[in-house]
Amino acid sequence: MISKASLSFARHLMAVLALGALSACDDDGDGKTQKTPGTIDGGADGGDPVSTTFAAYCAERSRLYFDFLQHCYGEEHYSEEYRKEYVPEITDRCQKAQGALDDGRLIYDGEQATRCLASIDPMDCSTAFLSDDCNGIFTGTSNPGDDCYREETQVFLVGTSTCKGGLCIEEENMCPGTCTALPARGEGCLSGQCGPEDYCDEETDKCVARKGAGEDCPRGYECTTGTLCTGEPGAGKCLAVAKDKTEACGTTTVCGGPSACVDGTCKSRSELGEACALSSNCPANAVCKDKVCAALVGVGGSCTINTHCKADHLCDDDTEKCVALPGKDEPCLKNRCSPGDYCRFDTEKDGPNGTCRALVTEGNDCLANGLPDTEACVDGVFCVETGTCEAPGKVNEPCNVFDERTCEAGLWCSRATKTCVAPAAKDAPCNPYWWTRACQPGLGCACSLKNTDSCNSIDRFPTEFDTCQPLGEAGADCFRQGECKTGQCTIDFEAPKTTPGKCEAEPMECLPE
Repeated sequence: MISKASLSFARHLMAVLALGALSACDDDGDGKTQKTPGTIDGGADGGDPVSTTFAAYCAERSRLYFDFLQHCYGEEHYSEEYRKEYVPEITDRCQKAQGALDDGRLIYDGEQATRCLASIDPMDCSTAFLSDDCNGIFTGTSNPGDDCYREETQVFLVGTSTCKGGLCIEEENMCPGTCTALPARGEGCLSGQCGPEDYCDEETDKCVARKGAGEDCPRGYECTTGTLCTGEPGAGKCLAVAKDKTEACGTTTVCGGPSACVDGTCKSRSELGEACALSSNCPANAVCKDKVCAALVGVGGSCTINTHCKADHLCDDDTEKCVALPGKDEPCLKNRCSPGDYCRFDTEKDGPNGTCRALVTEGNDCLANGLPDTEACVDGVFCVETGTCEAPGKVNEPCNVFDERTCEAGLWCSRATKTCVAPAAKDAPCNPYWWTRACQPGLGCACSLKNTDSCNSIDRFPTEFDTCQPLGEAGADCFRQGECKTGQCTIDFEAPKTTPGKCEAEPMECLPE
């Protein structure tokens, strides 16, 4: 089992890695909410830009990056609820560089930060990381051989180490690290890194010169600054990127940012029927479809993805036609219903695809197949074991044994009473689904079955083998995550089920004292 915190960071890390090949500079993305022109004075009118404070930079880049993830990876993965956890976490990680700024090991350019923020266009899923304005915000001052702390600048928002022209290399479990010069052209790569004008050739593991305009870029990352690898995977060419969104474009120049080549000129806004790169190029109620701005279509209109259709419509995969979301008492479509309804699956009352029912208000029935339906209630109330939608419970009020939203903070849902209770003492029964809240400090919801399958299959009813026990130190045996101090139990699920996992150590944070 994986903790929520680990899952959140892993999900974020996969997104960052998927995008990391786009740029070697300290970069962010953008996304859902269109930026109002003039919000940030980047100096485009010829005047000097205002200086953005480091704290404001971290907060704004974190917000914009979440917008980017939400737009490009989907709101189902990056919900507004997840935003509340993600943005503060990444902002805090960014601000760990403050110590390096305070003692001069890192220099911050607030005016360059302003230019960077002003250059970030929303809804750009492909080239959001290519702005030259986002280079040079941070400069390291430490020389080769000096101490360094990767934790200070590990976040992509900072994007550089405190080392001047090098990398911070930390041996395992050693703190601090040491600034190490980047290898010269022709030398072996350093952790896959080379100087700014070179890249690491994965076949030779040596640093070679980046490719210029017109040269081949089969791997997609070989092009020099100011060019972009364009074309089919494995057969791309480096093309110059237009610096101005109204610059000429064609076979040798591509448009930067969310702009498209229309009649030989880069345009950030296109009319219906004109070329586009992204839907943000198109008018309201239009979408970039087959690289042309097309109006959103209603019932019967052709589509290949949901975003080709009007709001409250879906694209039917079988017919490739837009259909309206079903309303109350109609069969669900792809588990979806019109706003204000939810898809209920009750084998006695609903069809094989489920039936759309009106969202349930506080105090009203929310059962499906005799069990609480976690999707049934309107915002702010949740389906509890008594079968009604209720606000998060206080002590002795009903809850849902499988829904951590149903008790107020500091309480958990007892499987014996189906009510919210205070954290339990040593040897008392616990609910492993609520493992972060079920036991008193220093205790975890342990499993006495000593079987990785059984211990990670949670029953709705109380058991005698789930009890509060002292949390394990790093290296201790464990059968589920709630048994470890760090909340991390590494289990080999290919091994015999009676083979215990091991509690992981707390990740070492290397920062100056």
